[in-house]
Amino acid sequence: LLSKEPREIVRVNLETGAVKERYANPSLCAMKQPEGLALFQRPASGAGVTTLVVVGEPGEVIFFDADPTSCSLSAGAGAAMNLVECPDPPDGSGCPLSIAEGGCPDRVCVPTPSSPPPIRVECAADDTDCGLGRCRTLCEIEPSLTCTHYSYAVSSDSGSAGACTLYEGCATAAEAPKTDEVVLYALSAASCARTLVQGGCPERRCSKTKNTHAKVCRGKAKKEPNPCMRRECERLCETHAEFQCSHFAFDEIDRDCYVFESCLDEGWSDD
Repeated sequence: LLSKEPREIVRVNLETGAVKERYANPSLCAMKQPEGLALFQRPASGAGVTTLVVVGEPGEVIFFDADPTSCSLSAGAGAAMNLVECPDPPDGSGCPLSIAEGGCPDRVCVPTPSSPPPIRVECAADDTDCGLGRCRTLCEIEPSLTCTHYSYAVSSDSGSAGACTLYEGCATAAEAPKTDEVVLYALSAASCARTLVQGGCPERRCSKTKNTHAKVCRGKAKKEPNPCMRRECERLCETHAEFQCSHFAFDEIDRDCYVFESCLDEGWSDD
């Protein structure tokens, strides 16, 4: 069984209802919205291998292979499924999720006494340019504060298309008023610690000026292009000889692959 809260996979005796084991691991804990699981068998070395698939919204998939002798879950494509619990998020913590990661629904930042007051921009009902994308742009260019977070609310008022609020800092986030449908976003996501199995960090890349790096795949190079796939990019990171690769970035469109020794100044990238 898949439990959403607490986030875990549970083995249950269907005859008695007794819980036999509880499984969790960092990949499962990091899923935004786990929705279901399934078991299937695939051929491998002449013997069937049972694989557990966990799926979640908006588009996450984790695979685990079962040990045929003990029926325990091992690492099919990532860290092993251990008998551990997911850590509890800190109470009142701010939102670390960018627009590419879905943001934090129904949350607003709580300003501190030392931070500038939030800036709220109302959108007129006939202003077709005033939407979530425009709200993000306002956060990037606002001169009166160093905007780190922004929220966009779809208003229930027929005379308004919504409202954009800009914040400087967001150490604490609280539940938003129920009058509007609001989502809070970090302008830049927290440093990426998500593996390929966990979906990585969309639109993020380590700084190319502050980290030793190499471009190991050039999908659209004018001379001798060598495009690669995402799994190959991961393998090239693992086997890179010039330095020990800690992070890799893959461009789905151009099929470029960058490998990095470190990840200082990780930030937004449209590739």
